[in-house]
Amino acid sequence: MRALTDGWLMAGRNMRHVVRAPEEIILYFSLPIMFVLVFGYVFGSGMTVPGDGSYREFLLPVCSS
Repeated sequence: MRALTDGWLMAGRNMRHVVRAPEEIILYFSLPIMFVLVFGYVFGSGMTVPGDGSYREFLLPVCSS
């Protein structure tokens, strides 16, 4: 229970900081996208995957129904 309370406390502190510096919201959303693109292009052609797959298929999980 204490870990949950501490987690909410830290989340609240971070959200107050983001409200005061809204440019960080752009960083929070753009950095993961940039990392996926960079790793896809840097390692995408440099790594070989056994079989007919490519590295880019393993970069993001895709739900298939």
